[in-house]
This record gives sequence, C-alpha cells and structure tokens, in this order.
Amino acid sequence: MFLLQRYIARELVKTFLLTALGLTLVFSLGGGVLNMIRVEVLTAVQLGSILLRIVPVATTLTLPVAALFSTAMVYGRLSYDNEFNACRASGINIHRLQAPAIALGLFVAAFTFYFSNYVIPRFVEGLEQLVRSDPQKVVAQMLATRGYLEVQKKYIVHADSFREYEAPETAGRPESQRDRFVQMLGASFIELDRGEFIRYGTTPEVTIQFTAATPQHDPTVVAKMRDVRLFDQQRRQFYALGEQRLGPVPIPWKFPRKNKYMNLPELLYYREHASELPEVQDSLPKLRGLIHEFLFYQTLTAALTGPERKYRFGTAQRGYEITAAAVPVDPDSGHPRLDKPVVRQWWDGIRRTCTAGSGDVAIERTFGEDVPFVYIKLGNDVSCTDEVDPDKVIRRVRVELEAVPMPAEVVNRAAAISEADLLDYRKPLGLSPRIDNARRSVFEGEQALIRRLTCEIHSRGAFSAGVLVLVVLGAALGIIFRGGQLLTAFVISFLPGLFTTVMNIRGRQLSERDNTALAGLAVMWGGIAIVALVDGVVLTRFLRR
Repeated sequence: MFLLQRYIARELVKTFLLTALGLTLVFSLGGGVLNMIRVEVLTAVQLGSILLRIVPVATTLTLPVAALFSTAMVYGRLSYDNEFNACRASGINIHRLQAPAIALGLFVAAFTFYFSNYVIPRFVEGLEQLVRSDPQKVVAQMLATRGYLEVQKKYIVHADSFREYEAPETAGRPESQRDRFVQMLGASFIELDRGEFIRYGTTPEVTIQFTAATPQHDPTVVAKMRDVRLFDQQRRQFYALGEQRLGPVPIPWKFPRKNKYMNLPELLYYREHASELPEVQDSLPKLRGLIHEFLFYQTLTAALTGPERKYRFGTAQRGYEITAAAVPVDPDSGHPRLDKPVVRQWWDGIRRTCTAGSGDVAIERTFGEDVPFVYIKLGNDVSCTDEVDPDKVIRRVRVELEAVPMPAEVVNRAAAISEADLLDYRKPLGLSPRIDNARRSVFEGEQALIRRLTCEIHSRGAFSAGVLVLVVLGAALGIIFRGGQLLTAFVISFLPGLFTTVMNIRGRQLSERDNTALAGLAVMWGGIAIVALVDGVVLTRFLRR
C-alpha cells in the first residue's frame, strides 16, 4: 500500500508543480495580480520591486486550481490505464489510494489559509512601505507624468517647473530621518468639494516638506505658499494673501487599508474596535463641524433673545456685535435667521455699523485653515455707516462681511464631547435632529464595516476549506470518468470550483446586508457542505462501481 501511495503521490506532485508553475507565470506576468494593485505613480525601481513580490501572491490564487486540476488529471489517467481495476482485483481498498489527494488538499488548504491571512497582507504592507520610504519621489513622479499633484481629492496643484532637494543640515542623518523638499515654481491650485470648484488661485512658489512615516503615524506633507492670489468661486470674492500654510495632511496612497488586505489578527481586532477604522475616523470631522455649527447658533440665539439682546464675538482688533429684532430658528438644524439685524464691526481701526432687512450667519472652513470661520451675510437694502465719518455711507443690496474665527468657547464645548459619546448615537446629546441623524448614519456605517470584517473572515476560511473537498471530489470524478485527458480534467476541476466560488461570492453579498447577514454566512459555508455531501455520495456509491 505504501508503494502504491508513493507512486501516486509522485505523479500527483509532478503534475501539480508543473500546473502551478504554468498558472503562476501566466497570472503574474500577464498582469493579473499587478492589475489588482492599483498603483498609478511609481518609479522604475519601485515597479521592479513590486514585480518581484507578485509571484507569492499569484501562487495563493493558482495553487487551489492546480491541485484540483492535477488530481483529476492523475487519477483519471490511472483509471484509464485500468490500474485501479488491478488494485481492486488484488483486494486493495481503492479509497485508501486517495490518501495522496487528501494530503495534497490539506497542504493546499493550509497554504491558502496562511497566505491569505498573513502573507498577502504583509505583501501589501510592504508595498506601502516601499512607496512611503520615498514620498518626494512619488510627488515628483506625479508632477513629471501627470503634470499636477492631487491631495485627498480636495486640492489639485499644477506647477510650471519643480525641483527636489534635501536640507543641508540633515544630510548626515540616516535616509529615513532627512528633511526632504519639493519646490514648485509658477504654481496654480484648485480646492474642490465633492468634485465642485470652491476656490482657485496662483502662487509663484510652493515649498512641500515631507515628514517620514513611523509605525504609529502615516507620512505627512506640509505645503507653504507665498504671495497667494485666491478667488472664492462661491462668494465671488478675490483675496490677496501673504504666506499660506496647508497641512499637515497624510500623503494619498493608491492602495488604502482595505478589509481584504488585513491579516487575521487585524480583522479580529477591528471587528471588536471598528471605531478605529479610517472609514469611521474620516466621518468625525464632519460630525464635529455640525456640532460646531449648532453650538455657535445656539449661543448666538440665546444671546440675541436674552436680556441684553446682543452677541459680541471676535478679538480686540477684529470682531462684531450683532442685534436683531427677531431670530427665527430652523428646528431641524438650529440655524437662526436675523430679522432686521444691526451689526457693529471693528476691523483694524475701521468701525462701521451695518443695518439690513435680513441677515444670515454661515459657518465654513477657509482655504488652508483647520478652525471654522464665521461669515455674516446681510441682505434687503444694506446700509453701512462709518462711525468715525457718519457721512461715509455704503448702500448695497447684499453684503458679506469679513470672516472671523469661531469663538474659542464654542470650539472648546464641541471638543468636550468625547469620540465614544459622539459615535454612540443611542446616547442622546441633546443637540439637533440633524446631528442625531448624522450620528445614526455613522453608527450604521460602523455596523456595516463590522459585517464586512466578519464576512471577510468567513470567506477566507470557506475558500481554504473548499480546497480540500474539491480536491477529493476531483480525484473521485477522475476515477469515474476514466479520462486522463486535458479537457476532461478541466471540466471536472472547473465546474465544482465554479460552484463554490459562486456560493462564496453570493454569501459575501448577502452577509454585508443587515437583514441577511446570517443567511449570507450560511450560503457561504453551505456551498462547502454541499460539495462535501457530494464527496460522500460519490465515494460510497458511485466509486464502488
């Protein structure tokens, strides 16, 4: 029995290795894996390093197919040559001759499980480190190939020319600790919001400084612009600014940290701590912005309807004092409207009083600033009188006054709300329905992420377990059909593999929905159970004939 099993194992391993080698070369060099890694901006050295890393990933995808094909091929050929008939005539249980196929299936299943849960995530992490180790080269490559630099789909910067250099004082440090710069000359920039132009302008010089990545922090970029000329598209206003600083912001990578690129410990950890995922963290600034708006509107409304019936904010050099005849408030957002407002303004020595039929207060973030700014908009016959020279009067239909930073006490009140309280929408904060709906949306998005993490864990396990039952089925069907031909082996390996793949994909689709999560997991593992049941029927009934 040992000699027979060794003989079958030798033929099986030989066919398996040749098939795996051919499929791996075709899949990797043909671009299958490289197309999965959407890295659009690479240097020649980085591209060469990536190509060297492709083969291990390709083997994870090709070994299951190679194992199924080789078992159907080898066992079919042995059956075609009547070797199993000879074994049966000698009193040998042919089920025991399937031990090499089972061993191969166990090996490939364990290999697939380990690689998909540990090796591929490390491979993608290595790609990230490869590009992060030289971020200024990536930016220079973007400028050289595209002609522009895109930052978080929010800023687009174009330059007539650029150069790379390092700070002389850091030249003796290790390469990872050097200060590196890209200087862009004759630059123009655009600020976007959901694909719409918000602001755009020009600057004669932009200096981009890069900070190295650490295990705890992503690499960041800081851009300093000189003599900025900026046009605000929404307000139709032009600004002449001095030196502006943008950032620090994370450098945008083309392969973000996705579920399929996490290793198994990370999947298990983030399933219990989903609030730490980037998708959830990225939603917090918007929530904070809504809270900033509501708290400022609440403070403004309380002051205008209080005993003094006025609200004063700003600094000693720049600020406003607002009064109004009435303050109607939107119940959903808490946004107040000003009825017959009177606004006193002091601005670098200039003092004026503006009256209007109506007014509005808006909260927005301006170019390159992290602190929200307050805009006062007046309409319906605006009249602004200089307090020093009363004869100097400006009359317009609409006026938008200069923006000032949001009062510090409002920002501090918003910062006092912890992240945990902000994300747990079931805990009331006593704010507006608009904020409650936004918190609920973030919570539902977090639950969807948890479902996707659970789905990824089960999908990898089902894919690996499916290899074993498919290899056993391939060996049994190869014996029954007695082919040993390429076409027969291909059909035997293709159809069961296609079935389990379709069931896995369908299970993933269902498990990512809230109302069908458990059903999706059942479908995913149900495909494996059906193939295992077919294995039992084929081995106990059909194979005996």
